[in-house]
Amino acid sequence: MAAVLAVGALGAVIGSFLNVVVYRVPRGLSVARPRSACGSCATTIRWYDNIPLVSWLVLRGRCRDCAAPIAVRYPLVELGTAVLLGVVAWRFLPDAFAATAAPGVVAGILQLVAYLYLAAISVALAVIDVETQRLPNPIVLPAYIVGLAMLGAAAVLAGDRTVAFREEPDRPVRGSASRRAAPAAADLEPAAAERFEALRAWRAGEAKAQGVPAYIVFGDATLRQVAVTQPQSLGDLDGITGIGAKKREAYGEALIRVVAGA
Repeated sequence: MAAVLAVGALGAVIGSFLNVVVYRVPRGLSVARPRSACGSCATTIRWYDNIPLVSWLVLRGRCRDCAAPIAVRYPLVELGTAVLLGVVAWRFLPDAFAATAAPGVVAGILQLVAYLYLAAISVALAVIDVETQRLPNPIVLPAYIVGLAMLGAAAVLAGDRTVAFREEPDRPVRGSASRRAAPAAADLEPAAAERFEALRAWRAGEAKAQGVPAYIVFGDATLRQVAVTQPQSLGDLDGITGIGAKKREAYGEALIRVVAGA
């Protein structure tokens, strides 16, 4: 929880910067220079008048020098960014902390940073769209590169490319295995292959019940590891790629039952 709150606080700071982005980028101005100034009297804003959320409340929404009103959009963007980044951290930080192997830790961190980045620019783009009805390429285009690079690297390290590219490798075909099931289980021992197919069938049922693609529940790489390791307790699931604290709590007992019954 402390880490989530810390990310939320950082989100407020990022939101303050996003206010600069929202104003300057559509106008073709630099986001680095000059320093922020009052739009009415052009006085440079002091550092203590630029503390996210706090300064706007202390100043009661007015410039210290000319008393001109400061738009409520500024604290709203800071607050919205803080909340959104806090939610992203709440969702993805446990996966990063739950990993035990170095690749899993790095994958979790890359995934977290990627989604934090995408969440932050989404705030900026939403506000710019409302104010100007356009989305600036200097913000949009780098998002494709950064998002794909980070999520792709995280997927490679996690050993499951479906994480980043949202493929559906497990769509059932007439109640049996999917078209890609054979390659995934081809090099497994017969017993492990049987467990793997049982896990895939269980996953398909879970996905259907939740109304989500099967990869949202677990990727093939994760189910493959479960089939091979044959976990008999929740502790045995630790270190398996793709099973963080939240998924272990939600699905751990079911995974063990499926493996035991296969």
